[in-house]
Amino acid sequence: MTVEEVFTKMASHMLDGVMIHEQLVHYHNFLHLPGYARFHMERCLEESVSYMRLYNYYLSHYGKLIPNVKVAPTNVIPKTWYSHTKKDVDSSTLRSSVKAGLEMWIDWEKDTQKLYQELYMALMEIGEIASANYVSECISDVTEELKEAECYYLNKKIRDYDITDIMDEQTKFSKEKCKEICKVIKDSFSV
Repeated sequence: MTVEEVFTKMASHMLDGVMIHEQLVHYHNFLHLPGYARFHMERCLEESVSYMRLYNYYLSHYGKLIPNVKVAPTNVIPKTWYSHTKKDVDSSTLRSSVKAGLEMWIDWEKDTQKLYQELYMALMEIGEIASANYVSECISDVTEELKEAECYYLNKKIRDYDITDIMDEQTKFSKEKCKEICKVIKDSFSV
């Protein structure tokens, strides 16, 4: 695998991640879970920043644009939801959807971790140590997010996806965090 192929795969995957978190925002808003929606909005913004940093890294180190970055179609929201309204969401739907949303998030992070590890190894094999170290930092970030997702999942599971617990948590995710991330985005790049 070439350096260009590695960065193209990674950039495409990161954009897929942006789209998945963007869909999870709407998924949770539909379920009347504004806190979880805000949480995934934060993730979406963080993924966008990660994508921009990756792109800037490649451009700075290799002097080239990343070619053929493609976004895969994202279908996080169940098709059946499109024929319903928010008023149709009952406690059973809420409980099972929170579980399914967490499982989607965990599966995504596991796939991301595996891909980044493969790309790290590919860079090491062709002697691109500095770029491999950059990817290694991305692996560390994903590993932390996966740990957070799994911990959160277990927390919900042991409480049997208690509706009161889920609703009480919605205030945990503040609008201030989104503002902080927007500031980070502004401060991250100098042109």
